[in-house]
Amino acid sequence: MSTGETILQLCKQHQLTLPFAVRKNTWSREYYVLVEGLDQFRRIATGAPTKQGQLVRIFEGYAPWREERTIPQANQRVWEYVPDADISVYQRGQQEGQVYELHYRLFWGKYKGLSVEEICQEHLDYLEWAIERIEKNFCLSAAAIASLTASGLELDPFILELNQAKLIWYAHGLAEDHLPGYYGYLLLPVDDPWMSEEERAVAQEKYDKFMAEQERLLGAAPAPIDSPEAKSLFK
Repeated sequence: MSTGETILQLCKQHQLTLPFAVRKNTWSREYYVLVEGLDQFRRIATGAPTKQGQLVRIFEGYAPWREERTIPQANQRVWEYVPDADISVYQRGQQEGQVYELHYRLFWGKYKGLSVEEICQEHLDYLEWAIERIEKNFCLSAAAIASLTASGLELDPFILELNQAKLIWYAHGLAEDHLPGYYGYLLLPVDDPWMSEEERAVAQEKYDKFMAEQERLLGAAPAPIDSPEAKSLFK
């Protein structure tokens, strides 16, 4: 006796529109897949797996998913519809709080579907833009940076510093909503007890750059770093 349906069958039965969420009947409730596309002729579905509403990479070992985001076993009767799933991550179109390796593929942006390594080879300026402008959501691992440097690719020194600052935050296990940013400049709380003196100096430098940019854009005088206005940036 069947204990589930195919993804296409679920779509027809519930008259679903994209995107929608499904779960394999053997998975725990914290996991589900966001279905982004359906191909009735090929009987495949495309999408991304999530855990507690955040995109994860449990399909990385499945070549069709790496190439086309084809969901494994989409045409097998092992799926159930998840009507109350949170699809806000999909709607935002970006993967928050993620440290990327070279083989990771982007779920968002101009080069959606390409791996970080592929983007580096053809569109390095876009990668640097992403590190600088997507303040909370995007940085490369130390191993990825080392591999790029060893291959001869030259990233802007400021971008390297900014990427390192983000890695410091992730190493401390801080949530992405504690990563304040403004016009691409990551701000680090200078009174963070986790920070070393070296990290504190980096924080001060980032803050100074932010305040200079604020003054240039708004014509506002920079607030002292220990002022309520400045501290509010770090909440």
